[in-house]
Amino acid sequence: MNWSIYFSGLTAMAVFAFTGWLLSLYRNNVTHVDSMWSLFFMVAAFSFSASIQHLGQDLSQRALLVMILLSIWALRLCLYLTWRNWGPHEDHRYAAIRKNNAPYFKFTSIYIVFGLQAVLAWVVSLSLLGAITSNAPLNGADAAGVLLIISGLVWET
Repeated sequence: MNWSIYFSGLTAMAVFAFTGWLLSLYRNNVTHVDSMWSLFFMVAAFSFSASIQHLGQDLSQRALLVMILLSIWALRLCLYLTWRNWGPHEDHRYAAIRKNNAPYFKFTSIYIVFGLQAVLAWVVSLSLLGAITSNAPLNGADAAGVLLIISGLVWET
């Protein structure tokens, strides 16, 4: 496994988290980090794929399949959470964190809220790296995975 590819994902996720933090300063609300959660995985997958291509390797069918399915899941969840949570009021969990970290929450939220989410998503994204870098041909396990993901998306929707 090429660890530089994995660390490129962390860099991309950190930039995405920083962008979310800047938005929170403008809105005075960090609730949108929930909407960003699924997108962290999409950012990781696209970063991994770009790094692989930068090394001169082609993406496998499995990599493309993972990226398509992941993007559908991530965008659906992000849109739903954004629709549900967008507004002037901060989620009670984040309001409590804000209160406990006053008066410097605007600055500490970069690592308490956004940085933590990015690092957790990065750790979980290791499984994506394995799937995206695999050159093994698609098989029955992939078909079962696609069926599981589709049924999960239908259930969630």
